[in-house]
Amino acid sequence: YEEIGIELQSAVLRRPRLIITTGGLGPTDDDLTMRAIAASFGRPLREDPQAYEWVAQRYAYIATQRPGFDATMTPSRAKMAQFPEGSRPIFNPSGAAPAMALDVATGADGPLPLAAVIGCSGDPHQGWQPQAGAPPVKIAIWV
Repeated sequence: YEEIGIELQSAVLRRPRLIITTGGLGPTDDDLTMRAIAASFGRPLREDPQAYEWVAQRYAYIATQRPGFDATMTPSRAKMAQFPEGSRPIFNPSGAAPAMALDVATGADGPLPLAAVIGCSGDPHQGWQPQAGAPPVKIAIWV
């Protein structure tokens, strides 16, 4: 995951208005994005209660659709609720892994937001629909 951190720091130095990462938010050992963001910006990973609830709800829903499916929150599933300190989870309407928003730097131009979103496994034009009470935002990825 060191390579991800190097790329993130390089991006910050270019002074963009927004950094977006895609993919690497899931439950497997090769899903390293949150860990890399946390390490790159010196923030510990913390379990976010809202994200944990969203992940648990997704697996509980899957259990209603697949007889015999075990919805237990295993350590790999709970990993999807680990976020860098100071970040905000973003509800994922199409999967289990929440996205994340974090201001990673502040400069003369103000804060630099970073958004870590899921990779494109479905319709890349679907975008994100904000949860109730969230500021109006839509992130879409075109490939």
